[in-house]
Amino acid sequence: MSTERRSLLAKIHVAKKQLGLSDDDYRTVLMEQFGQNSASYLTDGQLRKLVAHFRSLGWQDAPKARAKNDTHGRPSTLDSKRCDSRKRMMKKIEALLAEKGTDENGYIPWGYAASILKRQCGVERLEFASPEQLSGVIAALYRDAQRKGRETE
Repeated sequence: MSTERRSLLAKIHVAKKQLGLSDDDYRTVLMEQFGQNSASYLTDGQLRKLVAHFRSLGWQDAPKARAKNDTHGRPSTLDSKRCDSRKRMMKKIEALLAEKGTDENGYIPWGYAASILKRQCGVERLEFASPEQLSGVIAALYRDAQRKGRETE
């Protein structure tokens, strides 16, 4: 089942609930409009028409929620005004993640570095790590770069 189809079916069921349609009313709409008694039997085009029909009845799908400042899990300590060894280490981790992402044709999230930290010493978040623990994460990212043949300074 395609992502679009799954999304359309979800919208239909949300619309059904928000419009207050009983199961019988919903199946009547399906039967009158498309000659089917279940949305799962409809084609993708018919699903789009059904969503449009529910919109004409007054249903509005909710706008997608967006974070005000999506930082992709970027640790808050990077934004601090202090310039200490931890901040320099965090910048180095950020650079190594970016390099890994460009090499692997994608984005490598901060969660990758956090998972290395958790595996190495059990600390859940990079913000709570000591400089020694952060150096372990940097070493692991360096080893990964060498193993994959990426240039590191």
